[in-house]
Amino acid sequence: MSGTPLFVTVHELSERTGLPVSFLNTEAEAGRLTTRKIGRRTFFDVEAAVLTLTDPNAIERLTAERDKERTLVQTLYLPEIERLQCNLDKEESTSSFLREMLYDEVKQINSWLDEMQEQRDEARREVCALEADTIEDQREYAKQRGWDCFGTNTCKEAQHDLEADTHPS
Repeated sequence: MSGTPLFVTVHELSERTGLPVSFLNTEAEAGRLTTRKIGRRTFFDVEAAVLTLTDPNAIERLTAERDKERTLVQTLYLPEIERLQCNLDKEESTSSFLREMLYDEVKQINSWLDEMQEQRDEARREVCALEADTIEDQREYAKQRGWDCFGTNTCKEAQHDLEADTHPS
């Protein structure tokens, strides 16, 4: 092969041999074709590639090796991929279940907070009633103490905000 560069890129070798680039790369990665790395680029020895690829036994050998690799993939890798996918599906299902449980717990806690706040406000209103005669005086007394027992700021509003954030309509 005089006048031909000793080493060429995979694309040049593909043009010369008519073989797909992917096939040549696979053969090179398997060590069946002679290559040299220069930086990030791989160069193929043209003469060695032609001798290897034109060997009468090369087609049978390459086919047998490809079949062996396919069998390996089917027996080892595909079941493992399916197992990992199954585990991932289970984890996503568990995550969804836990999210719903957490939402229910938060909802229950907010309900308890509403009840406790209502009881606290009722007790504060009783204290205000003992300290002042009119409703205006009672409200003023509560305001002086920093209480909002006559107002409308409750945990129900916070729960509504939480529900809107976690379960948008």
